[in-house]
Amino acid sequence: MASTEEFVIDYFIDLGADVTHKLVYKFPIPKLYDFHREESRDVKVVVLRATTF
Repeated sequence: MASTEEFVIDYFIDLGADVTHKLVYKFPIPKLYDFHREESRDVKVVVLRATTF
């Protein structure tokens, strides 16, 4: 999730990796349970590519 982006980037840096690519998009989560009120909800996510050299 996008809310953890800085934590994950810092984690990769601590491992000696570099984040080379970042993709941000909305991921739709459908209604799965009867107690869910909305038919679907978009969650902001971040996909990171990390490499070591």
